[in-house]
Amino acid sequence: MGALILPHDSAVSDLLGELDDRISNRHTIERRKLLYLEKLKSAARDDFSAKRLLYANLYREYLNFDVDSAILYAMKEEQEALYAGDNKSIIDARLNLQSAYTLAGQYVESFRIQDTLDTLYMDCEQKRRYFYNRRELYGGLLESAVSDSISKEYNEIVSHSINRMFHLTRRESVDYLFCGLITFVTKEEMQMLVLQK
Repeated sequence: MGALILPHDSAVSDLLGELDDRISNRHTIERRKLLYLEKLKSAARDDFSAKRLLYANLYREYLNFDVDSAILYAMKEEQEALYAGDNKSIIDARLNLQSAYTLAGQYVESFRIQDTLDTLYMDCEQKRRYFYNRRELYGGLLESAVSDSISKEYNEIVSHSINRMFHLTRRESVDYLFCGLITFVTKEEMQMLVLQK
């Protein structure tokens, strides 16, 4: 077999050149991000609500960059929310913490957090996040299920969580499209779900 020869495309070459530049500057970009994060940390030293917001922002910044740091800042966010006694902030912090634990594969910790949450006290957005986290948790467990019965049970929980996310999301919302994308449903299945709503 011969080598695959692609036609020369200057747009592709330009894009590849830009990608090479970004990759070669990765350390500079990472250093700038770390400096930015340090600046955020020093911005709110003594104000409790500012600290809580800061920790939530640091959690989001670190989540796909350094999951251990994301867990740390979600824990700090939870501590500040508990200190302030703000139920909405406590729930938000715990949803963040559960998401980070699941992403890190720390399923026992994720279950521990899930057990502290009750959808009765959540607003609509928090409920969507709760069911998304639940879908991610059981989806991760589904990949390593050791028996067909456990696999079936996890699959049902994943399906239920996705259905709840659809139910809690308006059809006009971009989030509704996101719900469809994470389910990998066919166009016909998506239309059925829209009609059911």
